[in-house]
Amino acid sequence: LAHDPLLQLLAEMAARQGMSCYKNRLRAAGQPLDPDDITANTSEDLPEKAFQDFKRVLGNSGNAAQYWLFWAERHGLIVKGFPLLCSNCHSKQWTPVSAFAPPIICRGCATFMDMPFRDRPLINFKYRLSERLRRVYEHDAIGHLLTMRYFQSIFSSAGGSRLIGVHPGLEIRRPRDGLVIGEADNLMLFRNADFVPVEVKRTFAGVLPAEVEKLTQLAKALQSPWSALAVCQYGAAAPDSFRQLESRGKGADPFRLILTYDLLLDSHPVWTL
Repeated sequence: LAHDPLLQLLAEMAARQGMSCYKNRLRAAGQPLDPDDITANTSEDLPEKAFQDFKRVLGNSGNAAQYWLFWAERHGLIVKGFPLLCSNCHSKQWTPVSAFAPPIICRGCATFMDMPFRDRPLINFKYRLSERLRRVYEHDAIGHLLTMRYFQSIFSSAGGSRLIGVHPGLEIRRPRDGLVIGEADNLMLFRNADFVPVEVKRTFAGVLPAEVEKLTQLAKALQSPWSALAVCQYGAAAPDSFRQLESRGKGADPFRLILTYDLLLDSHPVWTL
């Protein structure tokens, strides 16, 4: 998933059908896009994409699209199917390949589709997001997954990992009275018992001073040696105010890392000087 053009295509596939015009109007008006307003509520509302769409974003040469779709189908991220048109009521429906078992009943008029493919000699398969991946976009959690993958790779070695695990979306409460201290988009637990919180944002516009302060206070409450702030955009688009949030010099307090797509989408993240 760590590929920017592919992520853009998957985000389009997570949106409700017919949302492209709505999104363009919001962008033209300078209004933020709310994932709750855009993401399809059910798998039936998801748009379909053809093999050529994946070939376009993954490279027109070679078999990258073919291999990626095979991997995504096996791991339950993408569902292969085909659209059908009822000859009786002319309603459209989408059928996964694994669910194709004649006779097919039209969901519009409840009659049998005698010739579901009409006179087509070939079937052009289309692809939709699986329910698993739709829910990831519904909760706006792609950035959480990319950040988890990045740190898992950084702290892993041939002898194991210094990380016990990473949990997305944890609310931290004070034990004596249940008061909410803060919320970590990702919370890492290390083998030396250190907790490290991570804040994840889709855009630099979402990095507000109040959110940064919440992250700082949460790190203090957890006695974290450091914290991190990740944004799902390339660093070239980052404002100076975001770059100044990085604090990793000797004796820095708080010690804070910033991450952008330049690092998050690295195929094999490794420690560097």
